[in-house]
Amino acid sequence: MTKQKLASVLVAIGLVLLAACGDEAFEPSATQFGAASVGMHHYYVATTGSDRNPGTAPLPFRTIQHALNVATRPGDTILVRAGTYAEAVSFRADGTAARPIVLENYPGERPSITGAGARGQELVRIFDRSHVRLLGFDVGNLAATSPLDSGAIMIEGYGDDIAIEHNDVHDVVPKAHHYANGRAINVRGFFAGRPITNVTVARNVIERCIVQDGNVLEISGNAANVTVAANRLLDNGGIAINVTGGTQPPRYRRWKLQVRNVIVRDNVVERTRGSGAIGLYVQASDGVLVERNTVTSNAWGIIVDSEYPEVHARNVTLTSNVVRGNLEAGVMLGSPFFPTTVLGLIATRNTVTNNGAGEAGSGGNFGIGHAIGVLVRGNTLVAADRSALLSFGLPFKDVQLASNCYDAAGHNAARAYFGYGATTYVGFAAYRSATHQDAGSSFGAACDSPKQKV
Repeated sequence: MTKQKLASVLVAIGLVLLAACGDEAFEPSATQFGAASVGMHHYYVATTGSDRNPGTAPLPFRTIQHALNVATRPGDTILVRAGTYAEAVSFRADGTAARPIVLENYPGERPSITGAGARGQELVRIFDRSHVRLLGFDVGNLAATSPLDSGAIMIEGYGDDIAIEHNDVHDVVPKAHHYANGRAINVRGFFAGRPITNVTVARNVIERCIVQDGNVLEISGNAANVTVAANRLLDNGGIAINVTGGTQPPRYRRWKLQVRNVIVRDNVVERTRGSGAIGLYVQASDGVLVERNTVTSNAWGIIVDSEYPEVHARNVTLTSNVVRGNLEAGVMLGSPFFPTTVLGLIATRNTVTNNGAGEAGSGGNFGIGHAIGVLVRGNTLVAADRSALLSFGLPFKDVQLASNCYDAAGHNAARAYFGYGATTYVGFAAYRSATHQDAGSSFGAACDSPKQKV
């Protein structure tokens, strides 16, 4: 190589190094975005960009949708800079298990997808897509106009391996004079033969979303193997979390279908209000684990039942949840109002305290309705003043309670209320003697300490 050619090469290398050192030329490393990103293309979006640009860090796109139209190869990643993006966006392509398509925030920044000025009613739509990710966005400020098709993040149709994580979803509310629902995150399987599977909804914050007749965070239709974990739902209206089978979205005709194999774990649900406001609702679903959730200060706490004829709730486990200070029933297993029932449920190590003080219906602190094959063991149940510690509606069959710890205001076992079938018992001893339930259970102030061993 001649000296002249060597000098040219060195100059070119120097220019590349200088560009790499600049802040705007940042390219994510494999450790920041996962080993699957290695060798994949990264596109950038910024409010200062243009959709005529190539989408590089120095020359980013202007809109998120344009980036999604371009990022169609497995492993493509879109990094969005801070700013407000008034657009409704839709994923256009599938990734693969090893190389998902990723839409995420630029490191250390928080971009906002807003409904204020956006033309669509679904701010982020993932329809018939697989192996995609939505990470680190602020999504909200939508005036909803539809009862079924308005929402912040909508995962619909069929698909596999979808993750919705680390997003803030807020202020999705019905537009004035519209009957509409402000859905935050919905996973809805539309098709009998093609489910939505392996979906993760985790570490999101959902605030001030209002549904008039629906669900803020919903898992419904033909959906299986879904994890809803470590989300915070605060100050919403309607049903906060609903795992619901028995329906065929989007028309909601009866379908005799059950959502199945769902984990609802480590979520916090607080201050849910409005008509039929429930913190956590499981209905017409099969194989649901509800674990380590905190459900406080809502209208209702946790309910497991089914509103759909012949589509029962089956094989549900409630364990290690804290359900406290809800106005109506704290926990209700099987409703006395619907003909369908709960078939096979275990409730263990839950702390259910001071619920039912505003009781207008049934259930008290802890209620059991139309249920068959239920075990309630090793729970701490503490009543609010004048509220039933336990309320059994009819019909129920093969229901067993054992090794629970009960308490009420004043710690007076002789004055505590227990409803069982059509009879109300005053006093813990009278209830146990008449019903032959709660072998090994106890009553008293010790319930306020850590839970009993099971």
